[in-house]
Formats: sequence, structure tokens, C-alpha cells
Amino acid sequence: MSVPHTTAAESIIVTAATPDKTAIQQKRLMTGISDSLSAEDLRSSTTSSIADSLTKIPGVSAIVNQTTGQGQYVTIRGLAGTYNNFMINGAKVASTNAESRDVSLNLLQPYGMAGVTVSKTQTPDMMGDAIAGSIDFRTPTAFDFKKPQMLRVYSAAGYNDSAMSQNQSSFGGQIQVDGARRFLNDRLGVYLSGYYVVDQTLGQEIENDGEYRPYYKAPDTTSHVDFNSLQLPGIDLAYRRTRQERVGGSFAVDYHEDIWSAYLHGQYARLQVKGDLDTTEYNNTGNYYNASGIWSPSQFLFGREFQVADDNQYLANLQGGGKLDKGRFHLSFNASVSRGQDSTPNKYSTEYDKTFDEGISWSHIDPRFPTVTASPFANSVQYNPALLQLDGASLERSATTNTVVSTNLDIKYDVNDIIRYFKGGFQFRNSTRSYYDHLLWQGDFSGTSLDGLNLAQSGLLGRTVNEILHNHYYYGPIYSREAVISAIRSAMQATPGAGTDAASMYGNDTNTTERVFAGYIMTDITLGKLSLIGGLRYERRNTESAFFNNDSGILSPASSYRGYGVFLPSITANLPVTRNLLFRGAIWTGYSAPEYGYLSGSQTVTRNPGTGNIIAISQGNPNLKAARSLNFDLSGDYYMDANSMISVAGYYKKLRNFIFTNGDSVPATNEVGSIDVTQPQNGKNASLYGVEFTASRTLLGLIPHSSPLYFLDGFGVSGNVTFQRSSANSGQSWRTENTPLVYAPNLLYNMSLNYRKYGLDARLSLSYRGKYIEQLRANQIDKWVQHNRNLSLHVGYNITRNLQVAFDGNNLLNDWAYFTTRGEAVQYQKDYIEFGRTFLWHLDYAL
Repeated sequence: MSVPHTTAAESIIVTAATPDKTAIQQKRLMTGISDSLSAEDLRSSTTSSIADSLTKIPGVSAIVNQTTGQGQYVTIRGLAGTYNNFMINGAKVASTNAESRDVSLNLLQPYGMAGVTVSKTQTPDMMGDAIAGSIDFRTPTAFDFKKPQMLRVYSAAGYNDSAMSQNQSSFGGQIQVDGARRFLNDRLGVYLSGYYVVDQTLGQEIENDGEYRPYYKAPDTTSHVDFNSLQLPGIDLAYRRTRQERVGGSFAVDYHEDIWSAYLHGQYARLQVKGDLDTTEYNNTGNYYNASGIWSPSQFLFGREFQVADDNQYLANLQGGGKLDKGRFHLSFNASVSRGQDSTPNKYSTEYDKTFDEGISWSHIDPRFPTVTASPFANSVQYNPALLQLDGASLERSATTNTVVSTNLDIKYDVNDIIRYFKGGFQFRNSTRSYYDHLLWQGDFSGTSLDGLNLAQSGLLGRTVNEILHNHYYYGPIYSREAVISAIRSAMQATPGAGTDAASMYGNDTNTTERVFAGYIMTDITLGKLSLIGGLRYERRNTESAFFNNDSGILSPASSYRGYGVFLPSITANLPVTRNLLFRGAIWTGYSAPEYGYLSGSQTVTRNPGTGNIIAISQGNPNLKAARSLNFDLSGDYYMDANSMISVAGYYKKLRNFIFTNGDSVPATNEVGSIDVTQPQNGKNASLYGVEFTASRTLLGLIPHSSPLYFLDGFGVSGNVTFQRSSANSGQSWRTENTPLVYAPNLLYNMSLNYRKYGLDARLSLSYRGKYIEQLRANQIDKWVQHNRNLSLHVGYNITRNLQVAFDGNNLLNDWAYFTTRGEAVQYQKDYIEFGRTFLWHLDYAL
């Protein structure tokens, strides 16, 4: 049976799809504009990050986790997670990002998926809170395989060359076992899988410390400044040692009768990150300007800091439901629960530093690597930890937990005339979310054996790192994780509760409950070859938050409520002109709810310590509006065979009340007497438009054996490119012009050269993502993420029918993972990180 996954609700219960369907075949069957990755595409990925794997899809880019160097979040056509829906088997996935509604994808394992579909247009039977589109990850079932029983073992081992070159732990490996069997004359299917993955990386980073400032002092943060005169206060050098462990698996039980079917699917994934972060700080401090307002720093601080950068995440999902087909009547129902957590279990940190009575300056021969210009003494402090005294130490703990419970009921009646069918349904979704960030202790080492000792005497240092970032910098001694943890624990016993109060312990605690009630009606009208799918969806969203207001350290419980409804009409057209030529188009509407943290009305009051008068108020805004969009999409696809096609897709999105999605508010500051009141506000209007070109062609079996070009038989090429532009009015009156949308690059492309013949499967791929704005900053000198590229190689060979070996090389050109600047040009570096190359050797067995 071959059934297209046309909707989120149906995709849960369609488990008898044709095995081994290619992504091109999947795209051809969809009713809307979409792109897919097949199980085979994911297995040949050169990275263990599914976010990085998704960048093969036109218009999709990854947002890098700065601790691991791997993709953690994705954007669709430059619109980040708040504007997207994320699902597993059609069911909503819990979101554990502390600042946004984005879903962390670094939990998911590419090899454990049956496929991924990115829907770039929405129909009324799909969840409406998606302006960019929906991403649906499908896990395998026993009906996905040709044989009635199956057993597979995937294994790999390799290393990260950045870690190896620094004599750090560099080993990486993975193993996955899955199996399936069908019973009762193929009516019952059972699938089980489990995996374990370990990655070890070393990140080498340089980041500016403090905001760039103009040579002549600016009167405020909104005034225009001379971009070419910006001065760098200082830099931080970071040395990140990271070990990731992923454990997880899935199961699927499916039962089919002639007119009804039922299923129960579940997935579990756990990620544990052990991170050691050393930071060396060179920073001008004190007053940066002389009496005339000219840049002339007179002091600098040198420090060495250590932080335990551990992170624990888990995601558990359970979906169940079924379908009844009786004549023209079809009923499907499902229920699901998704629970996830992202926690920082114990964030130990300490810093030793010293301030010196002279300023330093920087030269920028290579803008990525500014070098210090200082006196011989100032330059020598990096070699002498005996100069550094304890600045402080602390222990923090934080976590975000989200539980999502959803139910769906869909009813469809086939008319089988000009009107093909009528369809309607209901959905209820309840999301409970909690967040805390607790400062457990903050103090010094009084009462311990380290009291009064400088860094060289403390016993906290381990080995010395002589150079980082291709010998651009001397680094120096790095901390011992175990010694720092032991020292802070001793200090906590000596001075329990130091530096903490109710505000630092509980002031950030927030609990949010969000309920969504939705219903829709739709129909499919056929006019010759033309199919028109249209309808209306309505969603009602109620959000309640409980939190604390903080008045100069005094907490008081408070709450907020926001409720609203949205109508979402849409129409989708499909026109198969010939057997191979297909046009699609859609006019549809979508919305995106504001971030949880923005909706919370939590208020922080700052008072003058001398007079007690209020100086400033910072608060949330429960009256924020949902971002709304009107979307126009058009595509044309020409299919040559199951592995070859040409596609062109154009799109235009008109947004209003848009929201920045990276946790930064759009501030509205009002003067009420001498009080500054700051709270997030909606942006005004924005637009996004672009075009995607996709092509794939294989020569396998097309060249006659007698042709002199027969040696090309087996080769194939594929690629896609996205050109887009965006413009947004932030609502900040002091900005003189519109900006691009945050996270929206102007250019994305992928190119791949393939060879598949004689048991050999080889693919050389290049991915490129252009630059984009990450944050709006003061004085209109915004934070930009510069372009990123990745050249990767996959080579596999079937030794026997059941046994395969493979090699994967990732980031072969040793490009940076993350490079940001102040302003669009590369002149002023903000942050630059390298993680090196990764190599893996695979041994896979299938029975």
C-alpha cells in the first residue's frame, strides 16, 4: 500500500508505506510544497547531528551549539524555531529551550529515523502555529521493511582532530541495534531499536570582551556612531573540552485489519554533555574615555576563569491511536504525550584575576585574530599565574521542563465527485512548562586551605596549553575540573549559603500552562486535473504564568494570563500537467505565539541604594500579540525517475507583529519621571521572499555499455540553492532603516557528486550558508553571523549482501564552526570558534 503523508494527523497512522521510498518519490506524493530526507539519506550523513543533516534540504539551515560545534536548532527559510512546528510521527514535541519555543534537535539520532519531511505550506488539518512550516520526524515500523523480519547492527569509531592535536580525549564512536518482525499474516508488526553514541571534541574560541565602542564617546546607545572608528575593549580566549553521550531508542507496535488499524509508538533519547570551559580574559576596564571623551583606557584586567559546562537533556514521547475505514467514512484518532528537560546540573565556576594600571590596544591584521599591543610587562602577565588573586567562585543550577499532551480526532467523508471529500476535526493540546535558575552559593575560599593563595599556589591548575588557534595565541595553564569542584565544595561547607538570598534562589522560577483548542473544516475540489484543497482552521490559545516579582531583592508571587483566538484560512492547488510535470501553489495563513519568557509579566524593580527611590523597572508583557503571516507559495517539479528531478519554488511571506526569536526583546523604554520602564514589544511589519532551485540527476543505467562515456555510468549530481531577501521594521524609533529578519541568510546552497555502482556508494558534498543577523544591538551595530561552509565525504562499500564498511569525513576544509561580527562586514570580530575535523569508520551488518 502506498499512501502519501498529506497531513500531520494522517502521518501518525500511515505505517504501511512502500519500503525504501526515495525522498524524490515522497516529494512527488505530497499535496503541498515539501522536501524530505529518506532513511538512506540520513544513514549516509557524515555527522551525528540531525540538525546538520537537515541542511541538505533546500532553505533549511542549522544554528550551531557553541559548546559542541554541532547544529542544535534549525531554521526554515531563515525563520527560527518559534516560527516552526516540530513533530515526531505527527505529534507535537516538547520544547526545553529556556528562552524560546525552539526544539533542541541534538537529542535525536539520524540513524534511528525512517525519514524527515519539511512541509513549507500548511493545510487546515495541520497545526496552525507555524509561519515557516513544519518538520516531522518519522521513526521506523515493522511495515517499513520488505522482509517480514529484520535485524541490523550499525557501528562506528573515529576521532576529532582538533582534540587529538592538543592531546585531549578525541575518541568518538556509536553503536545501534534495531530489529523488526511481522506476525499474524502481516497484520501485527513490532519494531525495536537502541543506540549509544559518544563524541569528544575540542573547541578553540576567541570572543570580544565588552561591547565595541566608538573612538569618540557616544551620548547614548541609540545614537549613530562612526562605524570605522570602533575600539575593542578586550578579548576572551576559550578552551572547550566536551564529551557527549547519547543513549536512546524507539519501539513501534502496529496492528492492521481490513477496515481498522491501531498503533502504539514510543521514543526515548538522553544526552549528557560533560564540558570543561577555560577562559582567559584580557580586558580594558574602568573608564574607557579621557576627560575630552576620547578613547583612552587607563587600566586593564587579566584573568583566568573556569566553568563546569555540563548539560543534561532528555526527551520521551508516546503516541497511540488508530484508524477506521468503512466505505466512504474514515475516522482517525490519536493521543500523545511528550516530556523533555534541559538542565545544567552543577555549574561550578571560579576566576582569578588582577587589574593593572595601564591600558592595552589591539591590532586587526586578520580580523578573526586581534592581537594585543601592550607594554612588555602587560604582555608578560599571561605567563605568570602567581600575579592573579581569587575574584570569586559560585555554584548554580538550572532546568527547563516541558510536558505536552495532545489529542486529535479527524473525520473524513469521500464524495468521489467534483468534490472528492469533506474533512473536519478537533485537537486539544495542553503544555505545562517550568523553569528555574538557582544561585546556590557565591563567595570565596575563606575557611579553606586555599584562603589567601594566588592561582599558582592554589593547586587548581593542571597542564599547560602552549598554543591555540593555529599558534595565533599562547594559552597557558588550564584548570583541573576535579580540583575546582573539590575547592568549591570545601568552601560551601566553610561558608554555607554565602552570597545567596531568596531572590537569587527563586526569583527566576516560572511555571506556565498553555492550552490550545483547535478545529477545522476542509474539502478537496477537482476540476479536471486541477485539485483545490481549501478550508478554515480556528485555534484558541490560553497561556497562564506564575512567577515572582522582585523589588530590590524582595519577592512577591504574581501571575499573568493571555488568551486569544486566530482564524486560519488556506487554499492549496495541485496541477499534474503531465505524468512527469507537476505544479503546486498555496495561499495560506499562519501564526506564532510569543516566547514564554516574554509573556510572563514578571517585574524587576531597581532602586537607588541611597534614597530607596525607583530607578528602573524591567517587566514582561502578557499583552504581546501573536505574530501573523500571509503566505504565497508556488512550485514546479519535473520528475525524470525515482532519483532524478528538477524543481523551482518561489515564496513570499508578509508578517505583522513579528517577534525576535533569540531571547532578545524589542525594548520600549518610557520615562516616567526618573524611572525607565523596559518591556518587550512586538515588532511592526516584515516581509520575506525568495526562490529555491533543486536538481538531482543520476546516470546509472542510462549510458549504453558500448558508449565511450560508459565510465560515467553510476555517477550522479544533485544540488539546491536558495536566494532570499527579508526586511523588518523592529519598531525601534531610533533605527534609521529596516533590518533583515533575524536568522535569515540571503543565500543557502548544497552541492553533491555521487557514485553508486559495483557495491560502492560515494558522496562528496559541499554545504554553504550565507551570513545573517543574530541579534539587534545598540547604535545599530548589530551582531552578524558570518557565512559557514562544510565539505564532507561519505564512502561506503558492500563487502557482502549483508555487510558494509564506510568512511565519513566531516569539515574536511577545517572551516570555522561559528564566526560572528559587530556589523555586517568582518572588520570587527565578535566571536570565532573552531572545532576541527571529524573522521568515522563504520561497520554495518543487516540480516
